[in-house]
Order: sequence, then structure tokens, then C-alpha cells
Amino acid sequence: MHFKLISSCVLSLSLIGCSQLTQQSQSKHQQSTPPTEKKTTPHSHTNGVQITPYQVPEIKREAIPVKNHSAPPQPAATPDGSEKPVFRQLIQQARQALQQNHLTQAEHFALQAQRISPQAAQSYVILAQIAQKQRNYNHAEALLQRGLSLANDNATKKQLWLIRLQIAQTQHNPNAIQQAKRALQQF
Repeated sequence: MHFKLISSCVLSLSLIGCSQLTQQSQSKHQQSTPPTEKKTTPHSHTNGVQITPYQVPEIKREAIPVKNHSAPPQPAATPDGSEKPVFRQLIQQARQALQQNHLTQAEHFALQAQRISPQAAQSYVILAQIAQKQRNYNHAEALLQRGLSLANDNATKKQLWLIRLQIAQTQHNPNAIQQAKRALQQF
């Protein structure tokens, strides 16, 4: 009789243990499911507020077709801004005024161009030529150095070194003449 009682107790305990294991595995499965698969049953609280979770659809990647507009190719932009039409027009006006020996007007145009594209060396070429004509050689030297540090192309560098050579010859500075000649041999 005790054997029946013990066996029925063991049987009931094992059934309780198995049912708890299945409940634990079901709760773990529910916790690991993504939010998009949760049940959408409304929950109500004691204060009358009803919470209804919404389903979030899965985000999928889709290729977006690129429309090919037949736009004309744009010229490659230079980092110094010298391709800007306004800049080029002002530089041309400054050169014309310099050729006509209108130094104030040439300086005005060159300074405007410099404000538009401060990294472009062409405005420094014109400003150095103006300072040279005004016999302000120290200012011309400073402008030449700045222009040489910004110049991207050999033509502009050559122009700047030619001005440097002319100033050195005017000042009878043999060291500066040799330096300018050596630099000009590279072009």
C-alpha cells in the first residue's frame, strides 16, 4: 500500500515537473520571438487604459532605379575656384586695365576676383605686377610668395617667377636673380 502511495506521489511529482518544464520552454520561446510575431491582443489595465501593440513590418532592401538625365557634363571643379565665370571675367578685366596702365582699376578688379576665389593664384600674379609697377617691392614679394604657395599649374608658377626675376634685376640682387633663374629652368 505504501508502494502505491509512493508511486502515485512520484508520478504526480514527475507530471508537475514535466508541466513546469513545458511552461518554462514556452515562456522562453515567447521571449525570444521577434516583436513582429507577438500576438496583438489588447491588454487592459485596472485604470481603463487599453494597450494594443502594433505590428512592425520587416524592413526589406530594395534597389531604387537611377534615372539617367541627359545633362551636359559639367567642367571639373578646381579646388581654388578659378573656374568660376565671374572670377575669370574679373581677371580678364584686371589684365586689360593693367595693360592700359590703369593700376587702380586693375587692383580693384584683382581684389574682387581674390574675394571670390581666395585660393586662386591668378589674382596674386596681377596684384604682384601692380605692386611691381608701383615700386612697392616688399609688397610684391609677399604677393609672389603667397601666389607660389597657391599655384597649381606650371604656367602660373612661371609667371610668378618671371615677376620675381624682374624685381630681383631691378633691385640688383644677384642671389634672388640666381634663385629665380634656377626656378625658371624647371619650366
